[in-house]
Amino acid sequence: MEMEDKHNLKDNKELQPLLVFGPPIIFPIFEAENSDKYRFLKAFSSQVPLHQFLTEQKVDPSSIQAILCNPAQKVSADAIRLLPSLRIIVTTSAGTDHIDLVECSRHSIQVACVAGDHAGDVADMAVGLLLDVVCKISAADRHVRKRGPSMPLNDFFGYKLKGKRVGIVGLGKIGTAVAERLEAFGCRMMYNSRNEKPFIPYPFYANVVELAGDSDVLVVCCPLNEETRHIVNREVMLALGKDGFIVNVGRGALIDEKELVKCLMKGEIGGAGLDVFENEPIVPTDLFSLDNVVLSPHASSLTSDGLDESSKLAAEALQCELVCVLNLRQKYMSSHFSFLIRGLLFVLEKCCLLCDECIEVQSAVRDEEFWCIRFSFIVFGSGKLHQFPPCFVLRRISCGFGKLVKALKTVVVAGGGVVSED
Repeated sequence: MEMEDKHNLKDNKELQPLLVFGPPIIFPIFEAENSDKYRFLKAFSSQVPLHQFLTEQKVDPSSIQAILCNPAQKVSADAIRLLPSLRIIVTTSAGTDHIDLVECSRHSIQVACVAGDHAGDVADMAVGLLLDVVCKISAADRHVRKRGPSMPLNDFFGYKLKGKRVGIVGLGKIGTAVAERLEAFGCRMMYNSRNEKPFIPYPFYANVVELAGDSDVLVVCCPLNEETRHIVNREVMLALGKDGFIVNVGRGALIDEKELVKCLMKGEIGGAGLDVFENEPIVPTDLFSLDNVVLSPHASSLTSDGLDESSKLAAEALQCELVCVLNLRQKYMSSHFSFLIRGLLFVLEKCCLLCDECIEVQSAVRDEEFWCIRFSFIVFGSGKLHQFPPCFVLRRISCGFGKLVKALKTVVVAGGGVVSED
């Protein structure tokens, strides 16, 4: 038995080390499915600094090429500099505000967002939160549990959803899925985005204040960055008005939370459905006593099938970055193939299947040693050229055009930056 344990220990040390921060909620699934591929270094279970943790684990920092993480634990510049061989960071979130992208860019480290194709799950939550707060479902439920059904019902008059003017802040995959669902309720859609999207029938507003002024509901689902932080501020809330509702399924810091609490308590807006908070896991206690607020613990994407998909995408991204690149020294990675990919990306971008931050899409064959296609994105407003090699997209080509399109829509990989879906 002792010999077997030593043998297993030896085998474990020979596996590719994978540093795990967070941990991602998919980690139990991922660990069970990939225990024969990686030696899992569970930094999330240690309270000591990373360099000390690696020393305790008898791991050479230069042997670590990959990190698996989620927003619960930041991947800082110090952590990145400690790992000279780091090649890819895989996050199971849609956002990347927990990763130092500037440091990733300096070291040509790829960042893969493999949250899965759960835009529909998040959109379902957004609609659920809106229905709840507009129809006062949770407030009525709490009242019945405390006092029973025999009571005056004046406090529980809600609103019809049909005919409501809904302004979506961030018409990416999630925003589009929200719009599709709310159209079925008879809502009138409009949106704000970095750029106006062609082929979209909804009215476009370049200014969020003006959008709020013409809306009964604001659904916030854009990515968080320095430009969008507090994009919903007091001015926006006052423009929305005392009968207006806010739903946030993006990031907490998209809304000025202190001003939101004040507006809710003063009745300056009608209500809010919140799945995210500015300083998670801290939730403002003033919200707990308000019947015009519905709260959710950042759970919009927590579906069993969605977690399974995210786990598989994470495994595929890691495998392709750490293994498959070495197998891409194929002559078919020619200028003709590059032209085909460039054309496909151009079509996807024009059809709004890529992010609205993309103002130019190019492709080029780079890295002659590995014959690896790199897609180059000029991200609006950044002034920097971000490159990424989505090898796992190329790997799917043999599975057919449909799967390639799905991969391009559901997984974004960026070196030193991320092209957001929203």
